[in-house]
Formats: sequence, C-alpha cells, structure tokens
Amino acid sequence: MNIFALAQPVAVDLRLLMATLKINNELERIGDIAVDVACHVEPLIQHSEFLRTTPLQEMAEASRE
Repeated sequence: MNIFALAQPVAVDLRLLMATLKINNELERIGDIAVDVACHVEPLIQHSEFLRTTPLQEMAEASRE
C-alpha cells in the first residue's frame, strides 16, 4: 500500500509488485499444505510396518526438490 501511495509506481513497478504478491500468496498456500501433510503423517509413526513398506523418505526428498 505504501508503494501505491508514496512512490507513484509505473508499469514495471506494478508488474514487480503484482508478481511479488502472487508469489507470496503461493508460498503461504504451500506452507499451509505442508503443515496439513505433516499433521496427517505424524500419527503414522506408531505404525512401523507401514513406514518400512512405504517410501516416505523418497517422497519427502522428492517434495523438497
């Protein structure tokens, strides 16, 4: 809001600002999904057989990449 009010942005500034806002929105969404996944995976720790037969480590590494 300060950029709009004080800097009188031109088209280049507005594109950068809009891209930043969109990226921020997506990062927040990704964070929310990651928390949700972690909450669902945590109870699985009690089921060691499931953990041995499921490639959770590989899936975690793939998601980090």
